[in-house]
Amino acid sequence: SGDAEDDYVERPVAELYNAALGELKSRDFEEAATSFSEVERQHPYSVWATKAQLMSAYARYQSNNYDDAIIALDRFIQLHPSNADVAYAYYLKALS
Repeated sequence: SGDAEDDYVERPVAELYNAALGELKSRDFEEAATSFSEVERQHPYSVWATKAQLMSAYARYQSNNYDDAIIALDRFIQLHPSNADVAYAYYLKALS
């Protein structure tokens, strides 16, 4: 096998989330969505994972990837129906 795989490197949740926010601020929406998903993948039970799910959907919305945004928002709504941000998730879904 000649393919080089990226080595898995676990990073602190704050570092991952802040890197994703930086990408979002620099308008690199596709990379931001991937980075927010990485927060959830590496730290699934943290408070930041819930926020990252919503931010990933927002980044997908900003990159005009509406189908993926709706899928991410439906997942957020299903997993966190009593979250304080669920109304925003419905709003973002309607915009998408």
